[in-house]
Amino acid sequence: MPHLIIETSQNLSIPDPERLMQQIHQALFATGQVKALNDLKSRLYQSKHSLVGDGCTAEHFIMVQLYLMAGRDAATIAHLCQVVADTIAQFFATHLPNNDPQKPLQICVNPVELGAQYTKRNVHI
Repeated sequence: MPHLIIETSQNLSIPDPERLMQQIHQALFATGQVKALNDLKSRLYQSKHSLVGDGCTAEHFIMVQLYLMAGRDAATIAHLCQVVADTIAQFFATHLPNNDPQKPLQICVNPVELGAQYTKRNVHI
């Protein structure tokens, strides 16, 4: 734990999705709030259909659901969300330096605390 579910608008070009997820993992691990790098699990889905506003703009979005075990204070959770958002922004600034300024990217991160009933079981297959 944590789990990250990343959803993007349909036409957002991500040059290297695996690298983006790796950078998010490294940034979260560097906070000291994650015990082991292998505790982080991410998946990225590009929406087949999406709309921003009235559809007349060429805006894109990334929505990250950051699933966390309960027990962190609000300031720590806010910091983790900011780390994810900053890492995504830096990724696009680095990998798309000539990004069209007319196509803004909205980056959203929503923390979700898992309930006491959350269960995890490791098996060998």
